Amino acid sequence: MPRRSWVIGVYKPHAGKEDEFKSLIRRHYATLREQRLVTNRAPIFMRSADDGTYLELFEWESAAAAGAAHENKRVMEIWEGLADCADMLTLKSLKAAEKRFAHFEDASDLAPPHTDPDTLGRESR
Repeated sequence: MPRRSWVIGVYKPHAGKEDEFKSLIRRHYATLREQRLVTNRAPIFMRSADDGTYLELFEWESAAAAGAAHENKRVMEIWEGLADCADMLTLKSLKAAEKRFAHFEDASDLAPPHTDPDTLGRESR
């Protein structure tokens, strides 16, 4: 079985672009799932109270799937859109990361409804 791995995306929406960011990030996991690049484990979304930076955690199906995402037109469209409306940062850049036990606000309103992985996102086709 291929080794799976978790990834943490760190996003700081540009001023005036938060609604656009939220719209794209809500489609992100569903698109990855439709393309069979991530597992059916529900993604986790958090927000830093310090500066409004968002964190998205999800599990890649495999290292090959993570690589294939970079060749997938539908995924790349979302990633390009995210780059246009948010800075993609590192964990190290978060003020909260300086603490031993970093606390974040719940941002689960960004997650798609978690349904059967075979039907996830079909309503958007």
